[in-house]
Amino acid sequence: MSNFIQNMKSMAREMTRPNLPQDLTSYDFFKAVAILLMVIDHIGFYFFIDTDSNPEYNYFRVFGRMCVPIWFFLIGYARSRDLGLMIIAGAAALVICDVIIGRTVVPVNVLVSIIIVRLVIDYVMYYAQRGEVWLWCISAVLFVLMIPLSIFWEYGSLGILLAMFGYMVAHQGQDEDKQALTKKFMIFCIVVFALYQQPYFGFTNTQFIIMAAGSGLAFYVLLSFESKTYPGLTQAFPRPLTLFIQFCGRHTLGIYVVHLLVFKITALMIGMDGYHLFQPDFFGELGEVMSGESASVSVSVSVPIEGDGHAYLE
Repeated sequence: MSNFIQNMKSMAREMTRPNLPQDLTSYDFFKAVAILLMVIDHIGFYFFIDTDSNPEYNYFRVFGRMCVPIWFFLIGYARSRDLGLMIIAGAAALVICDVIIGRTVVPVNVLVSIIIVRLVIDYVMYYAQRGEVWLWCISAVLFVLMIPLSIFWEYGSLGILLAMFGYMVAHQGQDEDKQALTKKFMIFCIVVFALYQQPYFGFTNTQFIIMAAGSGLAFYVLLSFESKTYPGLTQAFPRPLTLFIQFCGRHTLGIYVVHLLVFKITALMIGMDGYHLFQPDFFGELGEVMSGESASVSVSVSVPIEGDGHAYLE
């Protein structure tokens, strides 16, 4: 018990350093919810994989999908476009781990997707803000490229579309025309996001409705997102709960990388199907298409998605 108390105190000192608010923030709440949904998603991906025989296993992924809009939204909403050493090291660590445990390396993990989105989002929005026609033309191109690009990195250009929504919310201000356009773009993102999931997961009708409704609710709540602090809630919540929420909100990159490494190594150790020490499938189905081994190149390539939509990582 004393060790637990000391650990909590250590976390408190770390999370109340001068450059972070001592109070709970809107980022803390959204990212804590997204972390929990993401972990649920990955439990399903790594340990409940026989969805053909047990379609109820897909419910892990149904609820896990709901975290994806949050992460990519926060990339577009944020002012920072920094690419720290930690995110690059994290991406490299996950690639190395996939090689060791014999998993598919391409599409590369979502940390690479995050890096790409951070690099291009401002350039994309520079042209998208020239007018509504520009916005929809760019969105149409990204929509068409979604599946092809997801062969190379997780979520492909879908991540850019979701980040565009975050950027628009951050810059709409009190302009009614911008607000109206942002709402229309939100509806577009909800539809695109929901349709993107179905070919990969093969949800039942009920599962699809739950996933689409939950994701739609996430988009709707994000439409009103603002960077705020909540001193009242900070005082009202039990201290351990406050620290837990802040820990989830302020150490997302570390949580993401560590939990994935633990899950991957555990799946190898317990003999889950598809894990073979030092026998990686570097290019997955992309390799089959390139080598002509795929049964039908004309059919959309199905790329496994871990659900690592963990985008605003610091």
